[in-house]
Amino acid sequence: MLRTIYPELKNKTIPKTFAAGIEKGVYFSVSPAVYARIYPQGEDPDAFEKLFTHELAHRLHVRILDGDEERMGPIWFFEGFATIASGQFEKNKADLSAEEIAKLLDQKRARLLSEVQQTAQTLPQAIYHLPGIEKFY
Repeated sequence: MLRTIYPELKNKTIPKTFAAGIEKGVYFSVSPAVYARIYPQGEDPDAFEKLFTHELAHRLHVRILDGDEERMGPIWFFEGFATIASGQFEKNKADLSAEEIAKLLDQKRARLLSEVQQTAQTLPQAIYHLPGIEKFY
């Protein structure tokens, strides 16, 4: 079915984790048994309904953006949005308090700041040693 909608996929490999989509007004998905096999962490009596809801959330997102899929943001955002909107994988979510989340973010910021500072210290030397850089001094 997918290759019927998208003939350009004829000779392309579809990822083993592909589960569903709504394209050109057509919903397509793997069977409930295949979905349970490729996403066992989503084991839930309503898992297949949540998969459908996940795909509807993507379409809603695109509609909010006036059809401009390029504005959906990074993959972690639009997949996270659809996952939360559909209630998927609720059993697997980390149960963190606001304080714990803030602490994790602070640790990540500290690591990133350290990397930026290290790069800032070595970057001028690296630039100075580039061939032809003397033309710019």
